[in-house]
Amino acid sequence: MPSSLLGALLLLGGAVAAAWWWFRQSRHEAAVSRIPTLVAQEGDRLLRHRGLERPWETLLPWILGIAAYALATAFVPLGAVFAVAIGFLFWVVGQLVRSAIVGSRTLKIEQQLAEAIDHMVTSLHAGIGVIDALASAERDSRRPLKPYLAQFLLRLQLGEDPPSLCREMAESLPLESFRLFFYAMGVQWEGGGSLAPTLATTGRFIRDRVELGRRIRAQSTEARFSVLAILGLTYFLAGLMYSIDPSRVTGFLGTRIGELAASFAIVMQALGAIWIARMSRVRY
Repeated sequence: MPSSLLGALLLLGGAVAAAWWWFRQSRHEAAVSRIPTLVAQEGDRLLRHRGLERPWETLLPWILGIAAYALATAFVPLGAVFAVAIGFLFWVVGQLVRSAIVGSRTLKIEQQLAEAIDHMVTSLHAGIGVIDALASAERDSRRPLKPYLAQFLLRLQLGEDPPSLCREMAESLPLESFRLFFYAMGVQWEGGGSLAPTLATTGRFIRDRVELGRRIRAQSTEARFSVLAILGLTYFLAGLMYSIDPSRVTGFLGTRIGELAASFAIVMQALGAIWIARMSRVRY
């Protein structure tokens, strides 16, 4: 097959993929246009700026992608297209690693919030005031939850209006558990009455949510291993073929068609990894 025809097919495939993505994106935007923009549109930015995602984790995909591109350019004599494909693959791997780290930290902070709520409920049942119960829960909490409780407690002690402060703190992290906790406290502060039953119900809901998240992560382990298998099996077969007949493999990759075919296969691997990761991600 002439290299010009292969290049035209690659461009056609890219155009079809872009059109399909645009169609899916337009349908998604039309479906969620009536939903308030609470988490989906600004969630990633809030995660970066409010503590759940470290700066190096944000840069990790780009560091891996650029480093892989530079190494492929320097040590693999297969042209710029192949180096770009390798860089894109490692960028995708970095994104998957970053998503796994942030997801694990999110479950951790929600578990800590449930424990802090249980501590507050016990203190309230013992007759301790709300501020003292919150102070006791803050002392026993750990990072990454502790800074948020400490900020909330300090601003309460400085005399800020509790309902307004609860509404503000509800947006401190793009997590439904945080919103539920602070909204429950704000409503109870405005309406009065006993806070312990409300917090007990809130704590049970958050624990159920954390347990559901852990089950989802456990059941999606198969999909994550599928990603590793997709990435590893191809390179294992390529290494096996190279060990059997190095001259034929290098001769094929040394041609323009071989370079484009290898680059196309790597890009398809990266896209497959993204697809599997999106299928295994469940919002709840």
